[in-house]
Amino acid sequence: MKQALLAFAACLLLVAPAPAPALAADDAPPTPKGTTLAPDFSALRFSANGGGEGNLKPLSAADTGGRRPGFRLETTKQPGAHYGVEVRLPLDGSIDAGDVLFSRFAARITDAQRYEAGEGFTLSRVQNTGPPHQRSNYREWTVGPDWEVFYVADRADAAIPEGRVAFVFSGGYPPQTLEIAGVEVVNLGPDADPAEFPVKRKSYAGASADAPWRAAAAERIERHRKADLEVTVLDADGEPVPDAEVRVELVEHAFDFGVAISAKWLDDNAGTPQAARYIEELEKHFNTASIENALKWSRWESEPEVAMTTLRGLNKMGMRVHGHVLVWPGLEKFRVADAEELWAAAQDDPELLRSRVDNHIDDILSRTAGLVDTWDVVNEAFNQNEFLKLLGDEEVAAWFKRARAGAPDATLIYNDFALLGQNGTNAVKQRFVHDLVQDAMAAGAPIDAIGFQSHMGSGLTPPEKVLEILSSYDGLGVGYQVTEFDVVTDDPQLTEAYVRDFMTAAFSKPQMQAFIFWNFHAGSKPWMPDAAVFEEDWSPSPTGRAALSLIHGAWHTDERVAADADGRATVRGFLGRHRVEATLPGGTRITREVDLPAGGTKLRLRADPTP
Repeated sequence: MKQALLAFAACLLLVAPAPAPALAADDAPPTPKGTTLAPDFSALRFSANGGGEGNLKPLSAADTGGRRPGFRLETTKQPGAHYGVEVRLPLDGSIDAGDVLFSRFAARITDAQRYEAGEGFTLSRVQNTGPPHQRSNYREWTVGPDWEVFYVADRADAAIPEGRVAFVFSGGYPPQTLEIAGVEVVNLGPDADPAEFPVKRKSYAGASADAPWRAAAAERIERHRKADLEVTVLDADGEPVPDAEVRVELVEHAFDFGVAISAKWLDDNAGTPQAARYIEELEKHFNTASIENALKWSRWESEPEVAMTTLRGLNKMGMRVHGHVLVWPGLEKFRVADAEELWAAAQDDPELLRSRVDNHIDDILSRTAGLVDTWDVVNEAFNQNEFLKLLGDEEVAAWFKRARAGAPDATLIYNDFALLGQNGTNAVKQRFVHDLVQDAMAAGAPIDAIGFQSHMGSGLTPPEKVLEILSSYDGLGVGYQVTEFDVVTDDPQLTEAYVRDFMTAAFSKPQMQAFIFWNFHAGSKPWMPDAAVFEEDWSPSPTGRAALSLIHGAWHTDERVAADADGRATVRGFLGRHRVEATLPGGTRITREVDLPAGGTKLRLRADPTP
C-alpha cells in the first residue's frame, strides 16, 4: 500500500454552486436578544494534525472591512479529516442542555485557485473543548471570494460548562485561505424555537432540472438497470393468444436497496408490537439489511447469539445481509475485553495480534456461514491504522484472502468514509483508498467492491462530482456499494432533492451494487435520528420520501400491455424478479414469476401449464 497518508499533491476540481451575492455584515438578520457568548480573540488557538499543515493570522477590523476582528486560516497541506486543520475561538459563558444558540459569522476565500468556482469550505460548530466534545450549530459551508454572512440557530443537545465553550472552524480541505470575521454567538435559552430563526439556505451544483448530468444518468440507468422481458401467451392447444392482457410487476430488485437495523428488534424485543412494525416496514421497502453493531468484534465476542438470532431472522425473511465488520484495524475501535493487554504484549510480539485477528475472522465466518451475503472485510484503514503500522500494510491482503477462504461466496468489501462527502474535496483519502485497493489486489487480495459509506453531513457533494469520484476507481475493476448513507440539512426540500439526486447518480453507475441507508426509524434510536428514512410515527422523512419515490416509483416495473397477433408482449423492466400475469379473452389467468437478468429473457405462458 502506497503511503497515501502523506499529502496528495494533485487536487481534484470541485464542481460547486456559484457563490451567492455578497452580503455585508449588517445584511444578515439582526442579532436576537439573549446572552451573548463573547469571543476571546486573545486566546485564539490553531492546531494541525493528521498530516495537515497551515497557519493562523489575527485580523483587525480594518483588515475585515469594518466587520470587527477576525482571523485568516491558511491551509497549506490537506489532512485526512476536516478537523486536521482548525481554529478554536473561546467563548465566554456556558450552555445548558436544551438551550437554543444563534451563531453568525462573515467569511470569504482569498486564495482557492484549485477550485473551478474559486470557492473553499469551512465546517463551523459551537463545541465543548474537552471530552466528549459535544457540539451544536454544526454546519459545513461553501465559501466564495466575496464577504458573505453565515448564520444558523440550533438547540444544544448537551450542557457545556464555562471555560470549555468554543466556536470552532475547520480548514482541513485542499489548500485554501479562509478569512473569518464578525463572529457572534447568542444563547437564547431553552424557550426559543430554532425554527423561528432564519437559516442560511444551501444548494448544490446540478440541482436544476436541466442539469447536464441528468440525461446521461438516465441513459445509463436505461441501459444497465433494465432489460427486455418477452412474454408469449399460448392457449391450451399451444396456439398464440392475440390481445391477451399481460401485466409485468417487479417483485424484488436485483439491486440491493437496504438499511441498517438494530439487532434488538429481532432479539430481545422480538414479538412486541414495535418489533412487528419494524420488521413489517423493513420487508415492505428493502431487500437488504446491515446490522448496526452486533457483528462488530467486541459485540460478537461478548454476545454472539444476539447476532446469530438476528441473522437467522433476516434469513427467514429472505433478506440479503451486509455484514459489518470483520477488521477495524485501529485502537479506537479495538474494544474486545483484553484489548489493552493484547496491544501491550503485541509491541514485543506482533504475532499475538496477528493470530488474534485471524482467529476472529475464522470464528465469525465459520459460525455465520451461509447467513451473510456481503462482508466489510476491512473498515476505515486511513484513520484506524495502528494494526497496519504494527503488522505491515501487507496484512490487508492477508485478511481478504482469509475472508475468501471462510466465505467463498460472499462479496468482500473495503469500506471507508469521507470519499464522496465533504463536498468531494478529500483527495488525500480518495487516493489512499485507490492505492490501498490496487496494492492489495496486486498482492492477491480478492476485493470484490469498495464501500463508500457516504455520511454526507451538510457538505452536499454535487452529483457530477460524485460521479467523477466514482469513475476515478473504474480502472480497478471492482464493484461499488453505498454502505452507510445519510444526510442532514435544515431544509426538508433540499434534503429530499439531494437524496433523490445522489441516489440517481449512484444507481446510474453500472459498477454500483448496493445502496444502504444507515438510519432506519427515528423512533428506534438509530445513529442519527434526523437522517432516518422514517419519522417516529413511521411516516416517510424527507430522506424516505426521496428513497421510496425511486425504489417503488421511478425504478419500479408495473406495466400492462396487450399481446400482438403472435401472442407476444414485450416489457422493458428493471432487473430482478417479476410476477407475470396473462389474462386471456375468456378470463383465464396464468401467473408465473421469472428473473429478469441483464440481457433480458423470454417467458412462455400456456393456459395448460407444463413443467
